[in-house]
This record gives sequence, C-alpha cells and structure tokens, in this order.
Amino acid sequence: MATMLELFSDDDTRMIFDSLTSRKRADLRGLRESLNIPEEKASSALEKLVSAGLVEQVNGPVPDFNTYYLTAKGLAASRQLRAVS
Repeated sequence: MATMLELFSDDDTRMIFDSLTSRKRADLRGLRESLNIPEEKASSALEKLVSAGLVEQVNGPVPDFNTYYLTAKGLAASRQLRAVS
C-alpha cells in the first residue's frame, strides 16, 4: 500500500481527493467532467483512494454513476493535509 506522501504526489489523485473533500460525495462522471480528467486517470486515482481506505465506492448501474464518499479515515487525512498546507 502506498504511503500518504506517495498517494498525494500524483496530481490527479490529489485533485480528486480535494474535490471529494469539498463535495463530500461525487460520481465518476461528475468528477471527470468537473476536473477535466480522462476516465482512465480518474478511475485509477479513485482506485488508489479506495484501496487506501480514504474513499468508499458505491456501485451504480454503470461505472459513470459509481458514487464515491470520503470515509472517516479520508476526513482525518483531509484535516491533516489542511493543517500542513
């Protein structure tokens, strides 16, 4: 598993995490469109965040409508990132 530093050194992963932090939840399509990130990059970044336990995925009828939420661990990481920024 990647360390937090490794995880957030990827710009796309950090942008998606920051977007989820401000929104509290979002679907794949909405994230892709609002951040102008290709589907492959957005999906990869979200997989990393889910794997790290920072984000929870709720499957929709098609991948574009999968919904992502910050977990308690994700909220704590968000607070830590704000404290050092």
